[in-house]
Amino acid sequence: MKVPRHRPVRQAARVPRVLLQFPTANLVHRRMLNGILRYAQQRGPWEFHVITDMPGEQGLRRTQEWGCSGIVAYLRTPADADTALAVRLPTVVCVPDRRFLVPENPISRFTAVLLDHKAIGSLAADYFLGLRFTRFAFVGHVQEAVPWSINRKCGFVQRLKKSGCGCFCYPRTSQRERDDFGVEQKRLRGWLLRLPKPIALLAASDRRATQVLDTCLDAGLSVPHEIAVLGVDNDEVVCETASPPLTSIDIGEENAGFEAARLLDVLMRSRKSRPPSIVLHGPRQVVPRRSTETDHIADPLIAKAVTYIQTNLCSSANVSDVARHLNISRRLLEMRAKQALGGTVRDEILRVRLQHAQALLRNTAMTMGEIGAACGFSGTSHFGLRFREVFGTTPTVFRAQFRGKGVSLENGKDSGSLVI
Repeated sequence: MKVPRHRPVRQAARVPRVLLQFPTANLVHRRMLNGILRYAQQRGPWEFHVITDMPGEQGLRRTQEWGCSGIVAYLRTPADADTALAVRLPTVVCVPDRRFLVPENPISRFTAVLLDHKAIGSLAADYFLGLRFTRFAFVGHVQEAVPWSINRKCGFVQRLKKSGCGCFCYPRTSQRERDDFGVEQKRLRGWLLRLPKPIALLAASDRRATQVLDTCLDAGLSVPHEIAVLGVDNDEVVCETASPPLTSIDIGEENAGFEAARLLDVLMRSRKSRPPSIVLHGPRQVVPRRSTETDHIADPLIAKAVTYIQTNLCSSANVSDVARHLNISRRLLEMRAKQALGGTVRDEILRVRLQHAQALLRNTAMTMGEIGAACGFSGTSHFGLRFREVFGTTPTVFRAQFRGKGVSLENGKDSGSLVI
Protein backbone atom coordinates (compact mmCIF):
# COMPACT_ATOMS: atom_id res chain seq x y z
CA MET A 1 0.00 0.00 0.00
CA LYS A 2 1.31 3.38 -1.07
CA VAL A 3 1.69 6.01 1.59
CA PRO A 4 0.52 9.35 0.18
CA ARG A 5 3.14 12.03 0.18
CA HIS A 6 2.25 15.24 1.90
CA ARG A 7 2.87 18.25 -0.26
CA PRO A 8 4.77 21.00 1.52
CA VAL A 9 2.56 23.85 2.61
CA ARG A 10 3.35 26.97 0.55
CA GLN A 11 3.94 29.93 2.81
CA ALA A 12 1.96 33.08 2.06
CA ALA A 13 3.93 35.91 0.52
CA ARG A 14 4.99 38.51 3.05
CA VAL A 15 3.08 41.76 2.88
CA PRO A 16 5.48 44.56 1.82
CA ARG A 17 6.27 47.08 4.54
CA VAL A 18 6.77 50.53 3.07
CA LEU A 19 8.22 53.59 4.76
CA LEU A 20 6.67 56.88 3.58
CA GLN A 21 8.40 60.13 4.43
CA PHE A 22 6.37 63.21 3.42
CA PRO A 23 6.03 66.65 5.07
CA THR A 24 2.22 66.67 5.00
CA ALA A 25 1.80 70.30 6.11
CA ASN A 26 1.81 71.02 2.35
CA LEU A 27 -1.31 70.23 0.28
CA VAL A 28 0.78 69.00 -2.67
CA HIS A 29 2.54 66.42 -0.49
CA ARG A 30 -0.71 65.25 1.12
CA ARG A 31 -2.19 64.62 -2.31
CA MET A 32 0.90 62.66 -3.41
CA LEU A 33 0.60 60.60 -0.25
CA ASN A 34 -3.06 59.93 -1.09
CA GLY A 35 -1.97 58.64 -4.50
CA ILE A 36 0.46 56.19 -2.88
CA LEU A 37 -2.26 54.93 -0.54
CA ARG A 38 -4.66 54.57 -3.49
CA TYR A 39 -2.16 52.36 -5.30
CA ALA A 40 -1.79 50.16 -2.21
CA GLN A 41 -5.57 49.81 -1.93
CA GLN A 42 -5.79 48.66 -5.56
CA ARG A 43 -2.63 46.52 -5.81
CA GLY A 44 -1.74 45.76 -2.19
CA PRO A 45 -2.02 45.05 0.58
CA TRP A 46 0.93 47.04 1.88
CA GLU A 47 1.80 47.98 5.43
CA PHE A 48 2.98 51.53 6.06
CA HIS A 49 4.93 53.60 8.51
CA VAL A 50 4.43 57.28 7.71
CA ILE A 51 6.82 60.01 8.83
CA THR A 52 5.43 63.54 8.37
CA ASP A 53 8.15 65.66 10.08
CA MET A 54 5.72 66.78 12.77
CA PRO A 55 7.16 67.72 16.20
CA GLY A 56 7.36 64.79 18.63
CA GLU A 57 6.72 62.23 15.90
CA GLN A 58 8.04 58.70 16.35
CA GLY A 59 10.69 57.93 13.75
CA LEU A 60 11.86 54.67 12.21
CA ARG A 61 15.66 54.46 12.36
CA ARG A 62 16.08 50.68 12.44
CA THR A 63 14.31 49.77 9.23
CA GLN A 64 15.77 46.25 9.15
CA GLU A 65 14.27 45.35 12.51
CA TRP A 66 10.86 46.55 11.30
CA GLY A 67 11.29 44.50 8.10
CA CYS A 68 11.10 47.43 5.70
CA SER A 69 10.67 46.41 2.04
CA GLY A 70 10.91 49.81 0.32
CA ILE A 71 10.78 53.57 0.72
CA VAL A 72 8.98 56.48 -0.95
CA ALA A 73 10.36 59.78 0.31
CA TYR A 74 10.17 63.48 -0.46
CA LEU A 75 13.81 64.58 -0.46
CA ARG A 76 15.04 68.14 -0.29
CA THR A 77 18.72 67.94 0.71
CA PRO A 78 21.78 65.80 -0.12
CA ALA A 79 21.83 64.78 3.56
CA ASP A 80 18.36 63.28 3.13
CA ALA A 81 19.66 61.33 0.14
CA ASP A 82 22.73 60.06 2.03
CA THR A 83 20.46 58.74 4.78
CA ALA A 84 18.23 56.93 2.26
CA LEU A 85 21.23 55.48 0.36
CA ALA A 86 22.69 54.06 3.57
CA VAL A 87 19.56 51.95 4.12
CA ARG A 88 20.14 50.05 0.82
CA LEU A 89 16.48 49.38 0.09
CA PRO A 90 14.34 49.88 -3.06
CA THR A 91 13.59 53.62 -2.99
CA VAL A 92 11.63 56.08 -5.11
CA VAL A 93 11.99 59.77 -4.37
CA CYS A 94 9.77 62.75 -5.06
CA VAL A 95 11.69 66.00 -5.50
CA PRO A 96 10.70 69.67 -5.97
CA ASP A 97 12.44 70.18 -9.33
CA ARG A 98 15.14 68.93 -11.69
CA ARG A 99 18.04 70.88 -10.14
CA PHE A 100 18.08 68.12 -7.47
CA LEU A 101 18.87 65.52 -10.14
CA VAL A 102 22.24 66.81 -11.39
CA PRO A 103 24.91 64.05 -11.33
CA GLU A 104 26.84 65.54 -8.40
CA ASN A 105 23.76 65.37 -6.15
CA PRO A 106 23.30 61.93 -4.48
CA ILE A 107 19.54 62.26 -5.03
CA SER A 108 20.22 61.60 -8.75
CA ARG A 109 21.02 57.96 -7.90
CA PHE A 110 17.34 57.24 -7.18
CA THR A 111 14.37 56.72 -9.45
CA ALA A 112 12.56 60.04 -9.13
CA VAL A 113 9.09 61.47 -9.73
CA LEU A 114 8.63 65.19 -10.15
CA LEU A 115 5.92 67.54 -11.38
CA ASP A 116 6.47 69.16 -14.77
CA HIS A 117 6.13 72.83 -13.84
CA LYS A 118 6.89 74.08 -17.37
CA ALA A 119 3.97 71.97 -18.64
CA ILE A 120 1.76 73.66 -16.03
CA GLY A 121 2.67 77.08 -17.44
CA SER A 122 2.15 75.87 -21.00
CA LEU A 123 -1.31 74.51 -20.13
CA ALA A 124 -2.24 77.89 -18.63
CA ALA A 125 -1.20 79.64 -21.85
CA ASP A 126 -3.21 77.20 -23.98
CA TYR A 127 -6.26 77.77 -21.79
CA PHE A 128 -6.10 81.55 -22.12
CA LEU A 129 -5.36 81.40 -25.86
CA GLY A 130 -8.44 79.21 -26.22
CA LEU A 131 -10.46 82.00 -24.59
CA ARG A 132 -9.13 84.33 -27.33
CA PHE A 133 -7.10 86.60 -25.06
CA THR A 134 -4.35 88.66 -26.69
CA ARG A 135 -2.77 90.24 -23.58
CA PHE A 136 -1.15 88.24 -20.78
CA ALA A 137 0.50 88.75 -17.40
CA PHE A 138 2.27 86.63 -14.78
CA VAL A 139 2.65 87.07 -11.01
CA GLY A 140 5.19 84.71 -9.49
CA HIS A 141 5.81 83.49 -5.96
CA VAL A 142 6.67 86.31 -3.60
CA GLN A 143 10.12 84.70 -3.20
CA GLU A 144 11.11 85.03 -6.87
CA ALA A 145 13.93 82.47 -6.72
CA VAL A 146 11.60 79.52 -6.02
CA PRO A 147 12.40 77.11 -8.91
CA TRP A 148 8.88 75.77 -9.45
CA SER A 149 7.55 79.32 -9.81
CA ILE A 150 10.31 80.19 -12.28
CA ASN A 151 9.57 77.08 -14.34
CA ARG A 152 5.83 77.82 -14.43
CA LYS A 153 6.65 81.31 -15.66
CA CYS A 154 9.03 79.92 -18.33
CA GLY A 155 6.44 77.44 -19.60
CA PHE A 156 3.80 80.19 -19.76
CA VAL A 157 6.01 82.77 -21.50
CA GLN A 158 7.54 80.30 -23.97
CA ARG A 159 4.15 78.96 -25.06
CA LEU A 160 2.82 82.50 -25.55
CA LYS A 161 5.92 83.44 -27.54
CA LYS A 162 5.23 80.57 -29.96
CA SER A 163 1.83 82.16 -30.62
CA GLY A 164 3.39 85.57 -31.18
CA CYS A 165 2.28 87.00 -27.82
CA GLY A 166 4.21 88.79 -25.10
CA CYS A 167 3.72 88.73 -21.33
CA PHE A 168 3.81 91.41 -18.61
CA CYS A 169 5.72 89.93 -15.64
CA TYR A 170 5.33 91.38 -12.15
CA PRO A 171 8.70 92.88 -11.09
CA ARG A 172 10.89 91.70 -8.23
CA THR A 173 9.86 92.66 -4.73
CA SER A 174 11.97 94.17 -1.97
CA GLN A 175 12.73 92.26 1.23
CA ARG A 176 10.30 94.52 3.11
CA GLU A 177 7.54 93.70 0.60
CA ARG A 178 8.32 89.97 0.80
CA ASP A 179 7.92 90.11 4.56
CA ASP A 180 4.58 91.98 4.58
CA PHE A 181 1.81 91.81 1.94
CA GLY A 182 0.31 94.95 3.45
CA VAL A 183 3.42 96.75 2.25
CA GLU A 184 3.56 94.98 -1.12
CA GLN A 185 -0.11 95.41 -2.01
CA LYS A 186 0.26 99.10 -2.84
CA ARG A 187 2.79 98.31 -5.58
CA LEU A 188 0.76 95.31 -6.83
CA ARG A 189 -2.31 97.55 -7.03
CA GLY A 190 -0.51 100.15 -9.13
CA TRP A 191 0.92 97.48 -11.44
CA LEU A 192 -2.50 95.87 -12.02
CA LEU A 193 -4.07 99.27 -12.76
CA ARG A 194 -1.38 100.04 -15.38
CA LEU A 195 -1.85 96.76 -17.28
CA PRO A 196 -3.71 97.03 -20.63
CA LYS A 197 -7.23 95.61 -20.45
CA PRO A 198 -8.70 93.10 -20.91
CA ILE A 199 -5.84 90.83 -19.86
CA ALA A 200 -5.36 87.21 -18.75
CA LEU A 201 -3.18 86.73 -15.65
CA LEU A 202 -1.53 83.55 -14.38
CA ALA A 203 -0.46 83.49 -10.73
CA ALA A 204 2.15 80.95 -9.64
CA SER A 205 -0.17 79.45 -6.99
CA ASP A 206 -3.70 79.70 -5.67
CA ARG A 207 -2.53 81.66 -2.62
CA ARG A 208 -0.82 84.21 -4.85
CA ALA A 209 -3.90 84.36 -7.10
CA THR A 210 -6.16 85.25 -4.16
CA GLN A 211 -3.84 88.14 -3.34
CA VAL A 212 -4.33 89.35 -6.91
CA LEU A 213 -8.13 88.97 -6.61
CA ASP A 214 -8.21 90.89 -3.33
CA THR A 215 -6.10 93.66 -4.85
CA CYS A 216 -8.38 93.86 -7.93
CA LEU A 217 -11.36 94.25 -5.60
CA ASP A 218 -9.55 96.97 -3.66
CA ALA A 219 -8.64 98.78 -6.91
CA GLY A 220 -12.13 98.55 -8.42
CA LEU A 221 -10.97 96.27 -11.25
CA SER A 222 -13.59 93.90 -12.69
CA VAL A 223 -12.74 90.19 -12.59
CA PRO A 224 -12.94 88.56 -15.10
CA HIS A 225 -13.96 91.26 -17.61
CA GLU A 226 -10.89 93.46 -17.10
CA ILE A 227 -8.51 90.90 -15.57
CA ALA A 228 -9.13 87.15 -15.82
CA VAL A 229 -7.19 85.34 -13.07
CA LEU A 230 -5.92 81.74 -13.10
CA GLY A 231 -4.22 80.00 -10.15
CA VAL A 232 -2.35 76.72 -9.73
CA ASP A 233 -2.96 73.79 -7.31
CA ASN A 234 -6.79 73.71 -7.32
CA ASP A 235 -6.97 74.00 -3.52
CA GLU A 236 -10.76 73.75 -3.29
CA VAL A 237 -11.05 75.59 0.03
CA VAL A 238 -9.03 78.53 -1.32
CA CYS A 239 -10.65 78.52 -4.78
CA GLU A 240 -14.28 78.22 -3.72
CA THR A 241 -14.01 80.89 -1.01
CA ALA A 242 -12.21 83.42 -3.24
CA SER A 243 -14.17 86.37 -4.61
CA PRO A 244 -14.99 85.54 -7.35
CA PRO A 245 -14.32 81.76 -7.15
CA LEU A 246 -10.89 81.06 -8.62
CA THR A 247 -10.20 79.06 -11.77
CA SER A 248 -7.20 76.84 -11.11
CA ILE A 249 -4.99 74.10 -12.58
CA ASP A 250 -5.26 70.62 -11.10
CA ILE A 251 -1.61 69.57 -11.29
CA GLY A 252 -2.30 65.88 -10.68
CA GLU A 253 -0.24 65.33 -7.54
CA GLU A 254 -2.30 62.27 -6.55
CA ASN A 255 -1.55 60.57 -9.87
CA ALA A 256 2.13 61.43 -9.39
CA GLY A 257 2.01 59.68 -6.00
CA PHE A 258 0.26 56.70 -7.62
CA GLU A 259 3.09 56.50 -10.19
CA ALA A 260 5.73 56.67 -7.44
CA ALA A 261 4.08 53.70 -5.70
CA ARG A 262 3.92 51.76 -8.99
CA LEU A 263 7.62 52.34 -9.59
CA LEU A 264 8.45 51.20 -6.05
CA ASP A 265 6.35 48.07 -6.58
CA VAL A 266 8.41 47.27 -9.70
CA LEU A 267 11.66 47.78 -7.76
CA MET A 268 10.52 45.63 -4.83
CA ARG A 269 9.51 42.76 -7.15
CA SER A 270 12.62 42.93 -9.32
CA ARG A 271 15.54 40.64 -8.56
CA LYS A 272 17.94 42.72 -10.64
CA SER A 273 19.08 46.24 -9.97
CA ARG A 274 17.61 48.80 -12.34
CA PRO A 275 19.16 52.08 -13.50
CA PRO A 276 17.49 55.17 -12.04
CA SER A 277 14.87 56.92 -14.16
CA ILE A 278 13.10 60.25 -14.03
CA VAL A 279 9.33 60.52 -14.40
CA LEU A 280 8.01 63.99 -15.28
CA HIS A 281 4.34 64.18 -14.36
CA GLY A 282 2.24 66.75 -16.21
CA PRO A 283 -0.90 68.58 -15.02
CA ARG A 284 -4.37 67.06 -15.32
CA GLN A 285 -6.63 69.94 -16.35
CA VAL A 286 -7.89 73.46 -15.77
CA VAL A 287 -10.86 73.56 -13.38
CA PRO A 288 -12.92 76.58 -14.53
CA ARG A 289 -14.62 78.92 -12.07
CA ARG A 290 -15.90 82.47 -12.31
CA SER A 291 -12.53 84.26 -12.23
CA THR A 292 -12.01 83.45 -15.95
CA GLU A 293 -15.60 83.18 -17.19
CA THR A 294 -15.51 85.94 -19.79
CA ASP A 295 -16.26 86.13 -23.50
CA HIS A 296 -14.72 89.56 -24.16
CA ILE A 297 -18.07 91.33 -24.18
CA ALA A 298 -17.60 94.58 -26.13
CA ASP A 299 -20.86 96.17 -24.92
CA PRO A 300 -20.18 97.52 -21.39
CA LEU A 301 -23.91 97.38 -20.55
CA ILE A 302 -24.11 93.67 -21.40
CA ALA A 303 -20.85 93.07 -19.52
CA LYS A 304 -22.57 94.55 -16.45
CA ALA A 305 -25.60 92.35 -17.12
CA VAL A 306 -23.42 89.21 -17.16
CA THR A 307 -21.68 90.30 -13.95
CA TYR A 308 -25.09 90.78 -12.30
CA ILE A 309 -26.18 87.30 -13.43
CA GLN A 310 -22.96 85.73 -12.09
CA THR A 311 -23.22 87.43 -8.71
CA ASN A 312 -26.90 86.56 -8.22
CA LEU A 313 -26.86 82.84 -8.96
CA CYS A 314 -28.72 81.90 -5.78
CA SER A 315 -31.48 84.48 -6.13
CA SER A 316 -33.30 83.02 -9.17
CA ALA A 317 -32.81 86.32 -10.99
CA ASN A 318 -34.71 86.49 -14.30
CA VAL A 319 -34.55 88.70 -17.40
CA SER A 320 -36.81 91.36 -15.87
CA ASP A 321 -34.55 91.54 -12.78
CA VAL A 322 -31.51 92.13 -15.00
CA ALA A 323 -33.30 94.90 -16.97
CA ARG A 324 -34.45 96.53 -13.73
CA HIS A 325 -30.91 96.45 -12.33
CA LEU A 326 -29.56 98.19 -15.46
CA ASN A 327 -32.48 100.63 -15.54
CA ILE A 328 -33.35 99.85 -19.17
CA SER A 329 -36.32 98.22 -20.90
CA ARG A 330 -36.42 94.47 -21.33
CA ARG A 331 -36.72 94.91 -25.11
CA LEU A 332 -33.58 97.06 -25.31
CA LEU A 333 -31.71 94.61 -23.09
CA GLU A 334 -32.64 91.69 -25.36
CA MET A 335 -31.63 93.62 -28.52
CA ARG A 336 -28.20 94.48 -27.15
CA ALA A 337 -27.71 90.98 -25.74
CA LYS A 338 -28.44 89.52 -29.16
CA GLN A 339 -25.75 91.72 -30.70
CA ALA A 340 -23.13 91.18 -27.95
CA LEU A 341 -23.79 87.54 -27.00
CA GLY A 342 -25.46 86.09 -30.07
CA GLY A 343 -28.34 84.84 -27.94
CA THR A 344 -30.95 85.81 -25.37
CA VAL A 345 -30.48 86.94 -21.80
CA ARG A 346 -32.34 83.80 -20.70
CA ASP A 347 -29.77 81.69 -22.56
CA GLU A 348 -26.97 83.50 -20.74
CA ILE A 349 -28.63 83.00 -17.34
CA LEU A 350 -28.94 79.26 -18.03
CA ARG A 351 -25.35 79.03 -19.30
CA VAL A 352 -23.91 80.72 -16.21
CA ARG A 353 -26.01 78.58 -13.85
CA LEU A 354 -25.09 75.30 -15.51
CA GLN A 355 -21.41 76.23 -15.72
CA HIS A 356 -21.42 76.90 -11.98
CA ALA A 357 -23.31 73.63 -11.41
CA GLN A 358 -20.60 71.72 -13.30
CA ALA A 359 -17.92 73.26 -11.07
CA LEU A 360 -19.85 72.28 -7.92
CA LEU A 361 -20.35 68.73 -9.21
CA ARG A 362 -16.62 68.42 -9.88
CA ASN A 363 -15.27 70.04 -6.75
CA THR A 364 -17.75 69.53 -3.89
CA ALA A 365 -19.78 66.79 -2.19
CA MET A 366 -22.96 68.92 -2.20
CA THR A 367 -26.24 67.10 -2.87
CA MET A 368 -28.17 67.66 -6.11
CA GLY A 369 -30.77 69.68 -4.21
CA GLU A 370 -28.07 71.90 -2.66
CA ILE A 371 -26.38 72.45 -6.04
CA GLY A 372 -29.70 73.24 -7.73
CA ALA A 373 -30.52 75.82 -5.06
CA ALA A 374 -27.00 77.32 -5.20
CA CYS A 375 -27.40 77.79 -8.96
CA GLY A 376 -30.85 79.39 -8.88
CA PHE A 377 -32.99 76.44 -10.03
CA SER A 378 -36.47 76.03 -8.56
CA GLY A 379 -35.89 72.41 -7.51
CA THR A 380 -33.86 69.24 -8.07
CA SER A 381 -36.04 68.03 -10.96
CA HIS A 382 -35.83 71.42 -12.71
CA PHE A 383 -32.04 71.39 -12.30
CA GLY A 384 -31.75 67.82 -13.63
CA LEU A 385 -34.01 68.54 -16.62
CA ARG A 386 -32.10 71.62 -17.74
CA PHE A 387 -28.72 69.93 -17.18
CA ARG A 388 -29.72 66.97 -19.33
CA GLU A 389 -31.14 69.19 -22.09
CA VAL A 390 -27.83 71.02 -22.45
CA PHE A 391 -25.22 68.32 -21.72
CA GLY A 392 -27.07 65.15 -22.72
CA THR A 393 -26.49 63.46 -19.37
CA THR A 394 -27.72 63.73 -15.78
CA PRO A 395 -25.83 65.60 -13.05
CA THR A 396 -25.30 62.29 -11.21
CA VAL A 397 -23.71 60.63 -14.24
CA PHE A 398 -21.59 63.73 -14.93
CA ARG A 399 -20.21 63.65 -11.37
CA ALA A 400 -19.50 59.90 -11.58
CA GLN A 401 -17.72 60.27 -14.94
CA PHE A 402 -15.57 63.10 -13.65
CA ARG A 403 -14.57 61.26 -10.48
CA GLY A 404 -13.77 58.20 -12.57
CA LYS A 405 -10.97 60.08 -14.34
CA GLY A 406 -8.32 58.90 -11.87
CA VAL A 407 -6.02 57.35 -14.48
CA SER A 408 -4.45 53.95 -13.93
CA LEU A 409 -0.72 54.34 -14.38
CA GLU A 410 0.02 50.65 -14.76
CA ASN A 411 2.82 49.99 -17.25
CA GLY A 412 3.51 53.73 -17.44
CA LYS A 413 0.73 54.37 -19.99
CA ASP A 414 -0.78 57.44 -18.40
CA SER A 415 -0.77 60.26 -20.95
CA GLY A 416 0.11 62.71 -18.18
CA SER A 417 3.53 61.21 -17.47
CA LEU A 418 6.71 61.13 -19.51
CA VAL A 419 9.55 58.80 -18.68
CA ILE A 420 12.90 60.19 -19.80
